[in-house]
Amino acid sequence: MQNVLNHVLCRKYAMLHAACNHGWLDYDKALMETTIAFNRSGCNWILTYAVPDIVKLIMKE
Repeated sequence: MQNVLNHVLCRKYAMLHAACNHGWLDYDKALMETTIAFNRSGCNWILTYAVPDIVKLIMKE
């Protein structure tokens, strides 16, 4: 199996935060949906500034 890496650039991370700060999205739900979508698309590795937030959400569940 080929390793696939997806990285979330800081502008994508900033857009997610901006949308959530305006009340357009729920940060936790949007972050988890984004992460799951990467996994569904075949990524084995995800590199993002949001790793601490993702870990907190996974540990909470």
